[in-house]
Amino acid sequence: IIIVPQTPAPPVIIGDTALCVGDALSLSVLVQPGVMYTWTTPQGTVSGAVVSIGAVVASDIGTYVCTASVGGCAGSQASVELELEAGPDAPTITGDTVLCIGDPLSLSVEAIAGISYTWTTPTGEQEGPVVELTGALASDAGTYVCLASAGACAGQESEVQVTVQA
Repeated sequence: IIIVPQTPAPPVIIGDTALCVGDALSLSVLVQPGVMYTWTTPQGTVSGAVVSIGAVVASDIGTYVCTASVGGCAGSQASVELELEAGPDAPTITGDTVLCIGDPLSLSVEAIAGISYTWTTPTGEQEGPVVELTGALASDAGTYVCLASAGACAGQESEVQVTVQA
């Protein structure tokens, strides 16, 4: 009697495949009893129902193929494509950076639809494309950093040094 192993059903891959650089990747399959799983990834081969990467980088982009096998005989496959979403470029900060106490402070970046901006200033964080003060104080002097983000992907940041003269 020759026993031919049954071909397993195609694997069902679960996991987010649109990630930002630095995000964690976790792809898994719904486990079928008696079935072994082998993944072929841009970085090599992984055995098991799960493939994970702590922080994805550009070299992780590509096709992830999961092969289901029974009794050492390869069966059906399923695949997904990993895409990395890029964060926005560093914004260009404009505005006067040398002020006298009491002068208005206005720093801005070009507002682009779909991009959010977070400023880190000497006095705290602010959201939006513009940082404004009606009268600068000595405590407002320092580094102003603007980080542009698109969705969950942080982009690059720009910074300027603000001087407040007495």
